[in-house]
Amino acid sequence: MIVLKGLINVQDAKGKLMKILCLDNGLYPVLCEALSDGGKNEVRYFTPWAKPFPSIDDRMKGDGYGDLKKTLHFFDHVKEADMIVNFDVPSNDMISYLREQYKDKSIFGAGRGERLEHDRLFLKEWLEHYNLPVGPYKVVKGITALINYLKTNPDKWVKTNIFRDDLETFYFTNWDDDKYLLSEIEVTLGMLAETYTFIVEDSIPCKVQSGSDMFFANGRWIPFSWGFEINKNLCVNKVITDIEDLPVVLQKNIDYLQGLMRKMDYRGAVSTEERITDKDTAYLIDFTARVPAPLGQMYPVFINNWPELCYKIGRNEEVEVDCDFDYIGAFALSSEHAKDHNLKIIVDEAHLKDVRFQMVAQNKDGYFAVKGNTGVCVLVAGGDSPQEVLYKIKAAGEYVDSFGLDKDDLDGIQEQYDRTVSGLKGLNMKF
Repeated sequence: MIVLKGLINVQDAKGKLMKILCLDNGLYPVLCEALSDGGKNEVRYFTPWAKPFPSIDDRMKGDGYGDLKKTLHFFDHVKEADMIVNFDVPSNDMISYLREQYKDKSIFGAGRGERLEHDRLFLKEWLEHYNLPVGPYKVVKGITALINYLKTNPDKWVKTNIFRDDLETFYFTNWDDDKYLLSEIEVTLGMLAETYTFIVEDSIPCKVQSGSDMFFANGRWIPFSWGFEINKNLCVNKVITDIEDLPVVLQKNIDYLQGLMRKMDYRGAVSTEERITDKDTAYLIDFTARVPAPLGQMYPVFINNWPELCYKIGRNEEVEVDCDFDYIGAFALSSEHAKDHNLKIIVDEAHLKDVRFQMVAQNKDGYFAVKGNTGVCVLVAGGDSPQEVLYKIKAAGEYVDSFGLDKDDLDGIQEQYDRTVSGLKGLNMKF
């Protein structure tokens, strides 16, 4: 029988510590390592590497980091694991399968709920079914059809499903300025260019873009925070302890998703992005079926019961987030050098709770950002006010350095925040 000892460590009746198996693509080794609680639990960490010509870089992700034990073979450890986690969205079909096979294990992840992020059309149709706000959009199949449509329909957002490394969401302004971008996309897609499906959306003018960062298990929402992701980087959130503390306009869409997520056996982290046009209307434009980034890198720092939280969510049991702060925030630092090189990170060891790594490995010489991701680290802070959080984030920038690390935008985070929250006027959203 697995029982909880206090809030943190999980042991069985004989006092054996928890064996945890992590399935990851390399973005969340810090969250996985924190499950060890300083080495008290055994955490094995797997990242996929199998392809025709395997790369050592895939093997390197998380290698040597803290108390992680890197493993080459995931299924070597499934039977012995007390807990299996996937903080990312890919491979949740495996999470769903493992839940069916091992009903007594704690298994954390979106499971079948992966579809809510990877299938944009499915999410839109679900919202439309309940007469919830959905902006104008058109489904276009094939690059030729996309070109013909955009020639006479400028100012559109172009989105796709799943394969973000090849084609991220982009804004198409007009034919003369962006036609060459479409040519690049055609080359990238190659033989699949005429069968690839695009979702083309109108812009949704709004007063502010906001969203929630929470968890879901046992058929209900586990509240944590809501706030703002600004310029795809700076995050400032307000911590909440009750779902009723979430602004009403942000509750409406997720209320109608709760039943679907229950059917999907969703047990994991959730983030939403919503365009708020007035005090009664929010358009859910993106559903994130994973731990958010960059904000999520701070979860083990500010969630005091991180191992217990993940364990109970994986078991579909009642649990609450234990956080000491009223506001939390994060800001990612990047280096273009890290895209093609393993990059040494020079960090003040006394401030590892202020500077959180992303795709990291470690050896006797220190910490390294594994090549392939320009994101090097995330500065995180908690405080009694948004202003205190922003001050601490700026201060944290002094604790880390690496070749080509870009800190210039840190100087403007107060202005970014002020400009964003000015849109709250008249929306009945107290932040």
